[in-house]
Amino acid sequence: MKMRITASAALAVTLAAGLSAMAEAPETETNAEITNLDHIDMTAFNEATNAATDNAEAPQNQQRAQRRNTGGHSKGGFMNRYDTNADGKVEMAEFVAERNEGYARRDFNGDGMVHQEEYVSEYEVRLEQQLEERRERSIEAANFRFTVMDTDDDDAMSLDEFHASSKMMFTRLDSNEDGVVDEEDTAERF
Repeated sequence: MKMRITASAALAVTLAAGLSAMAEAPETETNAEITNLDHIDMTAFNEATNAATDNAEAPQNQQRAQRRNTGGHSKGGFMNRYDTNADGKVEMAEFVAERNEGYARRDFNGDGMVHQEEYVSEYEVRLEQQLEERRERSIEAANFRFTVMDTDDDDAMSLDEFHASSKMMFTRLDSNEDGVVDEEDTAERF
């Protein structure tokens, strides 16, 4: 959910910046072209945007499913973690053996006790790995979005390309075509 809120916030900032710049810019031939999107293949743009969204969300959705099924505190997570002989049942011996291994992994200094520093440190390592994976996915998604917006493939986004993207985004979200984006619009994805 946080990722979706973050993506929504980023979209709102991008949309606001694009529309603000568009409103402040003097009416020129170039600006007039921005509001006419007939030259842009909206189907291709929407497909590319959907693919980018799906690709960006896929690892997160996979991680959610993995947490539900292989870890955490759900029944599926419990079964996957502790049913070590894969017979569909967790016997006390399996449960205790896995718990002992988890305890030993956290006892970094090998003194037979897991101290707060060790316990928190193990969590910090896992968290850092997750954050790095999220960072890499976010950068990959940003690179993909840039390639979609750079329609002339010159490795530079012009103001026209930026505004065209903003206009397409607004048009897509304004599903009832009343000129405003509000709760009545049915578009569920950016």
